[in-house]
Amino acid sequence: MGANEKLGYYTKLIAENLSEIMETQELAQIDIVERGHQKNISLGSATVSKLLKGEDNITLKTLIQLSMVLEVPLLRLLEEKCVFDGKDNEMLIENSYHRAFKGYKGNYHVYFFPTEKNSRDNELLHAVMKTEEEGELVKVKFILYTGQFKDGKQITKEYQGNMIISLSVNAVYFQLKSEAEGEYCFLIIHHFFLNHNELDTCLGVAITSSSGEDKRPTMQRICLTRREMEKEKQEKLAGFLRLGDTKLFMYKRDYDALIRHNIFSKEFLDVLEQIKVEDTIYEFEEKLLLKEINGNKEFIKQYGVMKNYIIGDKFDKISSENNEIVYQMFRENETNS
Repeated sequence: MGANEKLGYYTKLIAENLSEIMETQELAQIDIVERGHQKNISLGSATVSKLLKGEDNITLKTLIQLSMVLEVPLLRLLEEKCVFDGKDNEMLIENSYHRAFKGYKGNYHVYFFPTEKNSRDNELLHAVMKTEEEGELVKVKFILYTGQFKDGKQITKEYQGNMIISLSVNAVYFQLKSEAEGEYCFLIIHHFFLNHNELDTCLGVAITSSSGEDKRPTMQRICLTRREMEKEKQEKLAGFLRLGDTKLFMYKRDYDALIRHNIFSKEFLDVLEQIKVEDTIYEFEEKLLLKEINGNKEFIKQYGVMKNYIIGDKFDKISSENNEIVYQMFRENETNS
């Protein structure tokens, strides 16, 4: 691309971005001129009109003035749209001014299950995640409240990293690193263009290592939300953070206990009774079984066959239905509180 072609390309790009910003801020051409007067910046209506039509070769001075009047970063006016053409590097978005980031930046509260075996059944850990723009990147600061205390203060773990968006797989990645812990972890949520809206609440996954002495690779569900949750709301959320959502299995003793304590309404219970499949489930403590196998080659083969019949999903996929239910549940709580 020659110099003249590049000039034409960026002139048109500025026109498109200016039009988009004006639409977002609900501005007419005259509003930009009046804003300029208020800031002692001279931008005539003829200049704005030419810029919108891509007819004027804009100077750096005019570009700076325009960004000041619109109160947007200079690079926002030069933001290039990402269109898929098969090149992977054009699908991983790190530029903070790209429209894919709209509605995703800001502060979140993050909730997930502890990975320690002795944790209470529905107890959740809480973390605060903050994003801020640093140059063209979106930097992330993640503070985990461990629930453990030392000298009267809760122990925290701090992670730093970047926020990256993939348009090819519709994902937002939070790439986090802790120098103190010598650890990387990744948070992933579904991406879709929010336009003028802001992400409120959603489910995602975390790839990390388990806590405790025996650290192992771990995948678990997480919930990102803009508000801190009370304990009562966390208990309602906990069920949605359990893995597997294609078939739901429950021990008969637990089901009977829920009915006995009148947890379900008659209408909801009628639905459950209609779709319930009666069967028997056997429970095996894997640790005890592995202890008995103890290198026995015949046992190992038979154990491999047995594992193919163990109830459990091959992977854990967060359904759009569950995502929507969690969003609606906590939006309703917010409205009622």
